[in-house]
Formats: sequence, structure tokens, C-alpha cells
Amino acid sequence: MAGVKGRSGRRKKPAAEKKRQGTFRPDRDCDAVDFPADSGPPIPKGLHPKAVKEWERLAPICIKLGLLTDGDWMAWEVGFCAYSTWWEAREQINHPSKWTFMTDKGYEGMVPQITIAKQAAAGVMQFCREFGLTPSARGSLKINPPEQQSADPMEAMLN
Repeated sequence: MAGVKGRSGRRKKPAAEKKRQGTFRPDRDCDAVDFPADSGPPIPKGLHPKAVKEWERLAPICIKLGLLTDGDWMAWEVGFCAYSTWWEAREQINHPSKWTFMTDKGYEGMVPQITIAKQAAAGVMQFCREFGLTPSARGSLKINPPEQQSADPMEAMLN
């Protein structure tokens, strides 16, 4: 992002693209991320049903990869509130005939839900980049999933 301290210049390419081009270097292209995996935050009340389904789908994945912990609940909840707002606004403007309205003076204006949807979509994309939910964001992360406890003590000792 241009203009943001420490993040100026081009966006990082996904690691898969660098591997295809033959320019991938593990020592340069990946930063280690070691978060303890917790149970994650509870689903807040009032989210759009599609946001709840997406929460239930993504939370276990991010917890398993160590990207979502109990300490991340606020950022996670704000991101899903933006996702919920985006869905609500989209449903209100699901047909082009609902994108404009006539003012009392006879001018045509844009309905506020379009601006709300655009701002919420920008918030959702920022949320996705923060949690590595886009290919470019994942390209800058080296995700080390938490160690799995083995059921067999002998196997754990051998590893």
C-alpha cells in the first residue's frame, strides 16, 4: 500500500506465483508466524446468516493454522461485522433499479447503501489481508501450525 509506513511499494506476490516463476526464496519471502492456537472467540449476536456461516467455516481453519487466538477476537469480530454490513447493504440493492432515487427537486441520487457496501467491502478486504485470507497476504506468511499431540507416547518420543 502506497503511503503506509513500512508497506510502501508493490504488494507482495503470492508464494505460489513466485515458485512458478522460479523466484521464490524461503529465507526472503516468508516470515515465521508462531501463535498459540486457542479456542477462538464466540460468534457475536446480530451477524448476517451468511457471515455466521463464513465464521463457522473460517474460524477452525485459522485456529488450526495458528492465525486466530483468543487475543484476536476484537479484530476478528470487527471484520465479520463489516462482512455482515456488506451483505445487508448488498441485499438492499440487489437490483440496479434500486441504486438510485429521485429527490424532491427532481434530481437523481445514489442510494446510501451503495456507499455503505463499498466501505464495508473495503473493511472486509483489509480484514482478509490482516488474517492471511488472500493469496497475496498468504504469500508474506510462513504459517507454522501448532504441534499436534500424538496419541501414542512412543511415536511422540520418536518425533
